[in-house]
Amino acid sequence: MNIMIRNLIKKEFLKTATSTLYRHKDSIIKKTPKNNNFPKNEANILKTINHKNIIKLDYYEEDLINEYLMMKYYPYGDLHYNLQENIINIKNYDSIINDLIDPICYLHNNNIVHLDIKCENYLVDYLKNNEKKMILFDFNLSNYHNSASYYDLLDIDVKVGTKYFMAPEMDDYKFSKASDVYSLGSMLYCIYAKQYYKKEINYDLLKDTPDNIISIIKDSTNENSKERPTIFDIKYYYLN
Repeated sequence: MNIMIRNLIKKEFLKTATSTLYRHKDSIIKKTPKNNNFPKNEANILKTINHKNIIKLDYYEEDLINEYLMMKYYPYGDLHYNLQENIINIKNYDSIINDLIDPICYLHNNNIVHLDIKCENYLVDYLKNNEKKMILFDFNLSNYHNSASYYDLLDIDVKVGTKYFMAPEMDDYKFSKASDVYSLGSMLYCIYAKQYYKKEINYDLLKDTPDNIISIIKDSTNENSKERPTIFDIKYYYLN
């Protein structure tokens, strides 16, 4: 490993289930052990994709024990924090709803599934005139889905995802592109209802929610993965 990069890894910034993050000036260094059971696709995926709403990989190195990814640091935190602190007003949220959906469309077009879609995995970037842009990150659990059908269920060796956002087929060590759609629906419910989706929709909590968003939540969280809309259906049909 480059000695200069090693010297940058000092004070721990955040520890997750799969990685340790270190802050260095305007960058985050993500150290991930090679000996965990999770997919090892993050670096390869980030090296090959380019989208305005997906975090960019600035530098990558590895040694015998760890992988090291250097990426931009976003000081305004994630979407979960910004919603919880009322920094982002839900009534104005429709203006950036495409920022949540567009990167998933891009990934699915490239036969990649994120498998951990949730508010905590969208960073908030502030642009000119106080406009906000969502940045999808944390591809630690991501995988490739090269099947001919959007809905074909493929095997995974280890259960991945986050409780309340994880598609039911992932409990059986299966996934498809529709697994991301389920997570998106669960996340939208969490945003608009202000509580986690627990296999049941409380429509009273969605009384001020636009009808098309309610339809996305309802259809995307179908227990049968083959009956969920595709992410392209959501973008070009539900939102138009």
